Amino acid sequence: MVDFGITLKTLRTQNNYTQVQLAQKLGLTKSVISAYETGLRLPSYDVLINIAKIFKVSTDYLLGMDVYDLLNCLILDYTNCPKTAQFCVHN
Repeated sequence: MVDFGITLKTLRTQNNYTQVQLAQKLGLTKSVISAYETGLRLPSYDVLINIAKIFKVSTDYLLGMDVYDLLNCLILDYTNCPKTAQFCVHN
């Protein structure tokens, strides 16, 4: 599962927002955004929804519970397990 703070920082930088700009859009302070990104705080449900709307992603994606992330983890687990275990999965 991906850390919320890492996901937020990645989305923010990919969309060319500073912490100040994102904070202003959300009605928060720069220090709150910084605390989210460093993992010191988690947003309220309402703030989480607003972040998802700003970046046009799902709340599941923000929380690291995106179905594609889960699928990638399963594939990685499968490819890293011994061939005998892979054989058991197929049969």
